[in-house]
Amino acid sequence: MGMHGTNMKCLFIPRNAEKEGTGQVILNVGPEDLRILLQFAEAHPEAMQAQPLGFPLNLEGNGDKVGEPPRWENGGAVYAHANLVTPPGPDLYARLGPWYAIAMEAIWNLIGKAAHWHQANLKRS
Repeated sequence: MGMHGTNMKCLFIPRNAEKEGTGQVILNVGPEDLRILLQFAEAHPEAMQAQPLGFPLNLEGNGDKVGEPPRWENGGAVYAHANLVTPPGPDLYARLGPWYAIAMEAIWNLIGKAAHWHQANLKRS
């Protein structure tokens, strides 16, 4: 999706009998963008909530180990994640479609806010 195959992905893995499913919206970002996003998230943790539903957005560095803070040096991703417990069908799709749209919009809003914040900090320097 996007110019030159910009790497925003929507992932859907439905629930099966043994395991809950997954819904994700993922935007891969480069090292400098991830560094700015991590700094912005630290300064404005409330910005990491996707509104109006209030689910969290997440930042992850490529090659990060579970439980360690994200590292920006190798780039990474900003993403929204949902655990899907409803079996595939009309009820699940009716709820998940709007969730995907809100998640995509929330990620791009976060990117925009972080960019404006970063530019304002550069002007102050």
